[in-house]
Amino acid sequence: MTAVPVLLYHGIGEAPDLWTVSNRRFTEDVQAVLDSGRTIITVADYVNRLRRRSPLDDLAVISFDDGEESQLPAAVELAEAGLPCTVYVTSSYLGRPGMLTVEGLRELGQVPGIEVGSHSMDHLHLDVLRREQLRRQVRDSKARLEDLLGRPVDGIAYPHGAHDRRVLAEATDAGYTSGAGVKNALSHEDDVPMAVARATITDRTEASEVRALLRGEGRLGERRPRLRTQGYRVVRRARHALGV
Repeated sequence: MTAVPVLLYHGIGEAPDLWTVSNRRFTEDVQAVLDSGRTIITVADYVNRLRRRSPLDDLAVISFDDGEESQLPAAVELAEAGLPCTVYVTSSYLGRPGMLTVEGLRELGQVPGIEVGSHSMDHLHLDVLRREQLRRQVRDSKARLEDLLGRPVDGIAYPHGAHDRRVLAEATDAGYTSGAGVKNALSHEDDVPMAVARATITDRTEASEVRALLRGEGRLGERRPRLRTQGYRVVRRARHALGV
């Protein structure tokens, strides 16, 4: 089995937050990617290779979730190093404090090698929503981003990694051709094109752990959710139904 690291970042900067990786650490990770000798591609390109059953040797992917303003300079830093990336933007977050503005989104879209994808409209757990709510989250976000960027938005990342077969079907019906989950595992040739496994990098992730991922060391993402994941889903649905 060919292990492919698909790295997932959120904020980049000095905020005292678990999800924010420091500028220094991010620069170290960029160097680690370069040192790995892997070819970096976008999620869209990776999924195209998955679907064609093309060789995946020595590939890696860098992605970001949410659409934070710090992701614009991070994408520029990657581009200057010759590394493409994928940024998934939560549409309703545009213009909020700490998030990309519309102008920032358009600037992001001009960064060489960038892929901009959808992260839904409102960053909800999609797998607990009724069909009409789910449809709005995936379709309206796609439409808004496409309108602002003036180009197709073909990829989606599920907020919190929450998805099931119903979510994947709705995303596919909406016109998305690639999807990203979380799973905190390595992707591989038998991964699900509409729910690619990614490994979350946080403030607590050691540089050595990133280098290990880039060596292909770690758990491979499962095609079917683990029992723990299924249990979380049941709890989320129950809480959502009760309005908790």
